[in-house]
Amino acid sequence: MLREAEQLQLVVVLLFGALLCGCTGQMKVKHLQQRSVGVEVSMAVDQAPVPAAGKLVDDAAQEDADVVDSKDDMSVSQRLQAVVVEARFRHVAERSGYVDIEFDVKVPGELQRSEWQLRLQPYLYSQQDTLVLDRLFITGEKYRRGQLRGYELYNRYLNSIIPDTCDFVSTYTYSNLLDIFMQRHMMDDGQAQEALEYYTKNALVKRNQRRKGRIGQMYSKYVKVPLENLGVRLDTVIYCADSSLVYRYIQRIKARREMKRVDLVVDGYVCREDKIVYTLPQSGPFTYYISSMTFFADRSVRYVKKIISRNAVVNTSANIDFNVGDATLCDTLHNNGQELQRIREIACTLYSDPTYAVDSIVITSSCSPEGKYSFNQKLAARRGESLRTYFLDFADSLYAIKSRSIAEDWERLEMLLGQDTLLSDRVAVGKALKLSGYDEREKALSITRDYPYIKRSVYPLLRTVRFDFHLHRKGMIKDTVHTTEIDTLYMKGVESLLERDYKGAIALLRPYNDINTAIAYACLDYNNSALQILQGLPKTPYRDYMLAVVWARLGDERKAVECFVQSVEQDPSMRHRGNLDPEVSALIRKYSINQL
Repeated sequence: MLREAEQLQLVVVLLFGALLCGCTGQMKVKHLQQRSVGVEVSMAVDQAPVPAAGKLVDDAAQEDADVVDSKDDMSVSQRLQAVVVEARFRHVAERSGYVDIEFDVKVPGELQRSEWQLRLQPYLYSQQDTLVLDRLFITGEKYRRGQLRGYELYNRYLNSIIPDTCDFVSTYTYSNLLDIFMQRHMMDDGQAQEALEYYTKNALVKRNQRRKGRIGQMYSKYVKVPLENLGVRLDTVIYCADSSLVYRYIQRIKARREMKRVDLVVDGYVCREDKIVYTLPQSGPFTYYISSMTFFADRSVRYVKKIISRNAVVNTSANIDFNVGDATLCDTLHNNGQELQRIREIACTLYSDPTYAVDSIVITSSCSPEGKYSFNQKLAARRGESLRTYFLDFADSLYAIKSRSIAEDWERLEMLLGQDTLLSDRVAVGKALKLSGYDEREKALSITRDYPYIKRSVYPLLRTVRFDFHLHRKGMIKDTVHTTEIDTLYMKGVESLLERDYKGAIALLRPYNDINTAIAYACLDYNNSALQILQGLPKTPYRDYMLAVVWARLGDERKAVECFVQSVEQDPSMRHRGNLDPEVSALIRKYSINQL
């Protein structure tokens, strides 16, 4: 009887301890509700406001309706601390097209419970867009043990499943009895299969199938709170909650055009096991003001003087082939049909151009140097006339079409051979090209080692036909007109600068060497290039301010302070601008420039 009494007493003690632990957990949640624990976002030196009340979603805690909110009666030292998000700087500078948003997350010890996991979610709002940042997990030791225990049980269940790679006979049959039966009886394949089915442990097979079918169900049963690694910036396990935890959060975002501010908002919730027991109210927005060197960009329209000529020439070449020694145009020979069609399309485009009118078309044909020069001279002229007749019919005699000929285009041949890297005897080829007579040149070339290659690969390039379309501007009488037009290339460079495409801006603005070019260089930290341009520009508040930034980056603080003071003397608003850029604001604090 005494032993039974001791056992009963032990059970009562354990039950009381369990109830006490449960009540303690519930009371902690009630304290969160009563003390309005939330998230405060402020500057590190500011006095943070009292956060709004949180939303309690724990059913057990909601059952107690008799609890009186005594928050107003508590002293500041008794009140539970909130999660504090402190920004070190309200003004941040854009550099190289990016902005670094930086803040500290301070989690008080009261929210670092062993059985809890605190999840914080920061957001950035910019120009009607929302950027969801990576979450922060502050995990208690007991909470993590529960997570790992779930995975342990789930893995134990997986290990209890017999894999398909196991040998069926040795695993699922009474193998000894099956061996004896097989040795005593001579059986065909059908009888052997019947014996195998007879000695199979069907209950084991069915049990294993059931376990494989319940894998997903058992995962949900055991792993109630999976470990997360995607979209999580920090997941740390707290073993001691004696002091606050501080985490430095840095988020780099791509700067966009006219981005002047970014709002930071943080919310979160407290989890116990797989339930949300307390929801932290969303903090009020904290605004970061973004400064960019593009503020100094000169956005005025730039004009350029242009000289417009009345006359213009459009030319193209076509590979039109003729039979050897013949001048008859055949549109079915090789690619003649496609080439002639292409020339007709070009002509139709020019005929319908609203700005230009076609005056004439000049067709120039030439032959390669094989054969006598006198024969090639006549052949080239006949081929040019054949092409003129063809296009004269096409143009319906509306335009003047002229034909010219080059018997043998030795000038082009010398250029092609001079650029050719496949010649093996360049000396002999060079000597042949220096002979005075054209027939002598051809004869000398024909005995060189390179002649087969030249005849096969280079000579066909000399038989191309050139088409020159001579045009004039409609309604224009003078040969040239001077006009002023918008410099579209420069304006495209300014647009790239404002869009934070600084490399593209430099590529377009480099020839101009103005304030916009210097800004593009400075935004990419090409400070020496920016300095060289700025020093050659007229004195303005913006120019001197930019010089202050560049000199500060290059380490000459004396010149940086002089330039900043000169900028403020010209435009007092530059004094306030100096607080936005880290280089200048550091000088203001160090030398007390605002007091000058």
